[in-house]
Amino acid sequence: MNKPTKLILLLLSHVLFAVGGGVLGYLAHEKLVSSIAFVDEVALVSRAATYVDIQRAQGSTKDYKAALLAYLEVLEKYRHEPSVLFTERVHSVDKTLAYVRLARVAEAEGNRTEVASYSKNAVASCAGTGWKDCSKEKLWAITARLDKASFMGAGTNNERRGGSNVAP
Repeated sequence: MNKPTKLILLLLSHVLFAVGGGVLGYLAHEKLVSSIAFVDEVALVSRAATYVDIQRAQGSTKDYKAALLAYLEVLEKYRHEPSVLFTERVHSVDKTLAYVRLARVAEAEGNRTEVASYSKNAVASCAGTGWKDCSKEKLWAITARLDKASFMGAGTNNERRGGSNVAP
C-alpha cells in the first residue's frame, strides 16, 4: 500500500471515529436529558402527593383543599408528556381520586355546589380509569378506604381529636 492510500485511510478512519463519537455523544445526551426529565417528573408528582397526604393528616381543611388543587395542577402539567410511568390511565386514577377528595372536603364545609361540581368531575375522569363502577358512592368508598390506610399512617386532625373522618 502506498503512502497516499495509507494517509487517506488514516484520515477516513479518524473522520468515521469522530462522526461515530458525535452520534454516540448525541444519543447519550438525548437519553440523559430524557432521563433527567423523567426523574424531575417523578420527584414533582411524588412531592405533591406527599404534600397532599401531610396536609390531610396535619393541616387544616383549607390547607388540604389547597394541596389537592395544587396536585391537580401538577397532574395537568405532566398529562401530555410522554411517560412510561404516568400513563393516561394513571393520570385518570389520580385525577378521579383528587376530585373525590375535594368533594368530600366541600361536603364537610357544607358547600353543596362544590360537592356537585367536584363529584361530576370525578365521575367524568373515572371513565379513563377502566374501573367497572364509577358511581359517586363507589368512588367515595374507595377514597375513604385509601385515606384510612394512608401510607403516612396518620389520621386527620379531626380523627386524632376523636371525631369522625367524614371529609378529608
